[in-house]
Amino acid sequence: MVRICHEILVRRSYNCGSGIDRTAVWSCGWRLFLAFPAIFPASASLIEKHEKEKKAQFGFDGTKRGRVAAGVDAAGAAMGTIGLMVFAVVSWKLLPQLPTWLTLFIATLAWAGTAAAAWMICRRRWRERHSGVPTQKHKELGA
Repeated sequence: MVRICHEILVRRSYNCGSGIDRTAVWSCGWRLFLAFPAIFPASASLIEKHEKEKKAQFGFDGTKRGRVAAGVDAAGAAMGTIGLMVFAVVSWKLLPQLPTWLTLFIATLAWAGTAAAAWMICRRRWRERHSGVPTQKHKELGA
């Protein structure tokens, strides 16, 4: 039984790389989603550590700056993830209808546009919160 499981795992991992078996390719795609929760916390903690070390060189405590930097990285990862979801949907819908190169080009434009739009929306909302200028919502509340 162990040998059979080992052979299945070896075959699937090989086929995932070569793209022969559709089920293996599908499971390989899901492995990317499984890797994100493992990779992201490591990168966020490294960013926080590097920011703390930069501040410590000058004799300051960089805890707050490190957390803010990790938070900014998390926001960027979320925006990029939204763009990648759009890329996946566009590719999925257009691959049966268009040539591969055109589908990937359109999906890349969709990814870049979505990620840029998400960034601009977040930037505008941050500026509204931190500018001191009353927004329409503040005017409606009578502030």
